[in-house]
Amino acid sequence: MPEKRQEVTTEGGLDVAGQRDKMRDACKRLADAGILVSLFIDADEEQIKAAAEVGAPFY
Repeated sequence: MPEKRQEVTTEGGLDVAGQRDKMRDACKRLADAGILVSLFIDADEEQIKAAAEVGAPFY
């Protein structure tokens, strides 16, 4: 799913590191509803660490 209006398809992974608070809230709401959370991120150390920090167990 594209993140920007001008994209036809996603050009890369989510920017979890730049949106930690929003991602943390979304991951918690989904997990509280019993929904498994997985994030599509770039193979970047900062993004991997951020995904773990926001509570996405599958990244």
